[in-house]
Amino acid sequence: MTFFRLVAHVVAPVAGALFVLLWTVAEAGRSGLAGVVTVAALLGIAVALSVRTPLVALVLITVLPGLQLIGLAPATSATTWPMYGAICFVALIVAATGDRRERLLALPVALLATALAVAHMTVPTGSEPDKWTSWTASLGGIHPIRDSLGTLLLAGVGLVVLAWGAGFGIGAAGRLRRLDSVLSDTEDRLAETDLELRLGLERSRISRDVHDSVAHALTIVVAQSEGAAALHRRQPEVVDVVLAAISGVAREALVDVRGLVERITEPGDELLSLSDVPALAERMRGVGMTVTLNELGERPGLRPAQQLTVYRLVQESLTNALKHGGQSSRASVVLDWRRGGLALLVHSSGDAPLVAQGSLPGHGAGIAGMTERATMSGGWLTAGPDDAGDFVVTAYLPFGVSERADAAGLVAVHDSGEDGARV
Repeated sequence: MTFFRLVAHVVAPVAGALFVLLWTVAEAGRSGLAGVVTVAALLGIAVALSVRTPLVALVLITVLPGLQLIGLAPATSATTWPMYGAICFVALIVAATGDRRERLLALPVALLATALAVAHMTVPTGSEPDKWTSWTASLGGIHPIRDSLGTLLLAGVGLVVLAWGAGFGIGAAGRLRRLDSVLSDTEDRLAETDLELRLGLERSRISRDVHDSVAHALTIVVAQSEGAAALHRRQPEVVDVVLAAISGVAREALVDVRGLVERITEPGDELLSLSDVPALAERMRGVGMTVTLNELGERPGLRPAQQLTVYRLVQESLTNALKHGGQSSRASVVLDWRRGGLALLVHSSGDAPLVAQGSLPGHGAGIAGMTERATMSGGWLTAGPDDAGDFVVTAYLPFGVSERADAAGLVAVHDSGEDGARV
């Protein structure tokens, strides 16, 4: 319940009770007090119910003057007729607090009640032949009944319309205020939802980065460890070299992951960029892989996030090549910037996988993460074996301004074996 309706629920019953009390006190010294109290009570009940049950209140203010007109209810007198002001009060409250149907119904019902009340006050009956006419008889030159009826009816209609209009305006203002509050709450909820979505995307991005970094480091550690296990009897000195390599890779992975975690609370510059790709290729060569890295065309200016995307795609491609092709695997990486963006081609082959197919939980998460990275950058990525059994990663990221490269262009680069500037 809104504050406005809560106040109305309190004000209306109190106003109804005060209405009855004041009229009872005002007419206490006159004759016909019982009739006055009866009429005041019915109108007071209508006022009290105008918020909680507005239809009942509208019925009461209409039925009472109708019963008075036909003589079935106590009549009003020259001193009690102002109690019909309750009709205006009920019209105001219903117009302010009722629903749409009740608000629209309040005006015609209040006008009908006003017409019945005016007719009761002015039209003489057998028991009261002079009723209201005695009030106007001293005004020379007017017809006492006809002119009184018209004047009272016009005044009554005007007051009812004013009261209903004021109530309707108050109600509309309250509804607009509630609507504004609802819109404000909705805007706040949308802002919270937007923040949650942004946080979710950030967590997803950091999760992919952690996966790429840790998976890359652990794959190298596995490769180095297995190599040391196979050679330590014949070449004991290789153990020191392998341990040093493992220590270096683990340290780099630790720094990488620490930087990713720090960006959760303190976003800053990306730690990895295209300038780190040659070091990545050299690290893979240190494991025993044969890695060639070629860059074709002029590299455009890229944002740090875009450079990180390219680095992660190359890193995951080489990690998969090592994982599924072994330490003696061969990988060729081509970064082609000549088609308005990056056309990435990673071709790898090998026959000594470090990990059996499907032996790791979450198998395939790396390729799924690569595909998601490419899609979020507005591009695409495919990965899978070719007809010769080699594994091929093909991607396009529209970092430039010209038209997108098509798959045929990528295949042409791969088939031609075109050399570029070694990074």
